[in-house]
Amino acid sequence: MIINKTKNKPYDRMTSFSSKSIVFIINSAFPNYVGGRETWLKNVATGLASRGWAVHIVSFAEYDMQQGQIKIHSARIPRLMKSLLRRGFLLLTGLYLRKGLKKILKNNKTKPIVVTLDTVICPIAMYGMKGKAVFVCANKGPHAEILSERYPEAQNIFHWLELHAYKVADEIWANGYDMKKMIEIQGYPAVMIGNGMNWEKAGCEQSRPEEYDENSLIVASIGTLLPIKGVEEAIKAFSSLKDSFNANLFFVGKGSQTKYINLAKAISVSDKVFFLGNREDVLPYMKNADVVLCLSGGGGMSMSALESMATNCIVIAWNTPVYSQLIKNGENGILVPYKNEIELTKAIRKVLEMQDFEKQRIGLNARKSVKCYSWGNILDKIEQRLLVLGAE
Repeated sequence: MIINKTKNKPYDRMTSFSSKSIVFIINSAFPNYVGGRETWLKNVATGLASRGWAVHIVSFAEYDMQQGQIKIHSARIPRLMKSLLRRGFLLLTGLYLRKGLKKILKNNKTKPIVVTLDTVICPIAMYGMKGKAVFVCANKGPHAEILSERYPEAQNIFHWLELHAYKVADEIWANGYDMKKMIEIQGYPAVMIGNGMNWEKAGCEQSRPEEYDENSLIVASIGTLLPIKGVEEAIKAFSSLKDSFNANLFFVGKGSQTKYINLAKAISVSDKVFFLGNREDVLPYMKNADVVLCLSGGGGMSMSALESMATNCIVIAWNTPVYSQLIKNGENGILVPYKNEIELTKAIRKVLEMQDFEKQRIGLNARKSVKCYSWGNILDKIEQRLLVLGAE
């Protein structure tokens, strides 16, 4: 039984709002930083602006700027503070975001809806703002858990801040059914929004990346180079196939490569494993791969899995709620036990040896199954919630 601990008042108290105004808060150098949250924000903000919403974004951009119909406000951090932030004083960033938010609210004649794109840091910006804005806490993953792994000495603070944000928010958004369940287990109702992708573009032909050898099979992994993304497991599993196939493994995404380059050298696959760094458009790398590995150990709906499946590519993923909410094993993708390198090797081998008709069957099923997560559908759902929350 789920106990509702929130003190939210009925939504009809907000029906007097006279403008469609929304503010997003993100604790990154958006738009000069690319990641899952940034990609989501770029598409959602642009889509809402095209639908007549006044869109403001508070971020750590270097200066205030106007990007089309979207106003981006800088929450500048003094140079002397940056060293402290790097040492783990992350909570201070929420105070700088709060300063940026206050500037917007001061110049806004109506109550905007404020959406924070994490559950720990960004909600600090809403402290003392009760009655001045409608607060939506958007859960984009297990933020308190991830921060606790990096700074275990502050885990109690992170979890308290997250629960406090849930308690005071007018509404909580979850970016996956797994995160929705996790929030509700803690006693708070959540609205499933999900991630999105450009379904139409993903179905179009994509030029083969010049890095892809035309005479070899391609195994790709799209995402930031972090331990939680399964990079090490992917390299070790691939190493067992080096003598069986003419295949190459490509990693597309930002992050430090040194550790993983050294690992590839140590197990003698450095001539088969390539790190391409960040790419603005990842669809060609998915579309022209024989298989895409999605091995995140986090939470929420995987954007790289969504995009890969939309391109008709076969995805091999961990059998965890992150991926099982999208993939039915053998029907529209392949699921393998979490962190099981032996089973991962077997799955890659299975796909690389698969007949074309079987690849086409799984690929077509994958594309059909994620159509409901096109950006247009996600925007419809978000706009519906915003209207319920009090805008026209």
